[in-house]
Amino acid sequence: MDFLKRYQIKLTVRSPVFIGSGMTMGKKEYVYDRTRHKVKIPDLPSMFSGIEKLGLMKHFEEYMLESREDLYKWLSRVGIFPNVYNQWIRYELDAGDAVMRDKSKKEIHLFIKDPMGLPYIPGSSMKGALRTALLTKDILQDNHRKTTIIDSVRKAKYSEENKHLGKEAQMMEAGTFMKLKRKKDEPSDPINDYMAAVRISDSKPLQLDDLVLCQKIDLNLSGETKSMPLIRECLKPGTVVEFDLTIDTSLYDFSIEMLLDAIKENYSLQYDVFVRPFKGKKAHSPYGCYVGGGSGFVSKTNVYPVFGKEPGVEMVSRIIDQTLPKRQKEQHKHYKDKQLGVSPHMMKMTKYNGSLYEMGLCDVEIVKY
Repeated sequence: MDFLKRYQIKLTVRSPVFIGSGMTMGKKEYVYDRTRHKVKIPDLPSMFSGIEKLGLMKHFEEYMLESREDLYKWLSRVGIFPNVYNQWIRYELDAGDAVMRDKSKKEIHLFIKDPMGLPYIPGSSMKGALRTALLTKDILQDNHRKTTIIDSVRKAKYSEENKHLGKEAQMMEAGTFMKLKRKKDEPSDPINDYMAAVRISDSKPLQLDDLVLCQKIDLNLSGETKSMPLIRECLKPGTVVEFDLTIDTSLYDFSIEMLLDAIKENYSLQYDVFVRPFKGKKAHSPYGCYVGGGSGFVSKTNVYPVFGKEPGVEMVSRIIDQTLPKRQKEQHKHYKDKQLGVSPHMMKMTKYNGSLYEMGLCDVEIVKY
């Protein structure tokens, strides 16, 4: 099938990446090894079975319902030591720079894993990053369309229920992606989306050793940081993630140059209008893209690239302020962002090996098989 072109996408993780599985583990479900600064994740059915065999299930039920201590302390108190509970451990990982003191222990948000229990990145995450970049590039090439979109977004009615601006987003995407004519009588039908020509596999499985615990950190414009009570399993910087990319040229003949140019232009704009104003050392990648969760509003939207710096600040400030619940609106005061010259006025960061990193930044390389 000569119309299928095959490539490999290589993502090099520049800063910790989090792809959530939707699952969390509370402090009563994992063991924190204080001496080695490691977190041990048990296989819960094995642990429950082991506790039952020791005749301690009633004590365990009381602990789960009434106690505030973590699992490590409870195991020690009832006389279950590492030589026993290590048999129940599914894997362990470095706690990294995450604060794991007793009073700071929080639930851990787990990375997505395949049926074999190994971490991976879904192809949909990579395709979503490509889609965002292509949308930005396409809009910026048409000044008339860009003006129309800006007017539409400015006139939109923002609310907590309409925070994704569904109608406006659909209009933006239709002009870029609905280029196939497989359903001519309904041009906006998803079957006409030219991204159907781009197929990206889930990544090759990674190793559990590629994961590290990372704590959410907010960075303000002055370079001051504030640690937040949220801990995630993340891919370590330096991890290389590989995907298979297939382009069906019978639908649309994407060139690799087109994809890489879109990635480069989108990231450059995001960096200049949002990342650069924050003080402190920050990574920069010519072919960078943000993958996964926790990387913030700007990395997932096209507002800044389309609007530009100053109008973008005003627009992002307005969108965030008007779509937050009332209590958060009063707390975060995003309506003041225009005066600060950047919105949102906090950058989503974390720490790894003592250094501060943005969340989710990766280098992109596409090579032919």
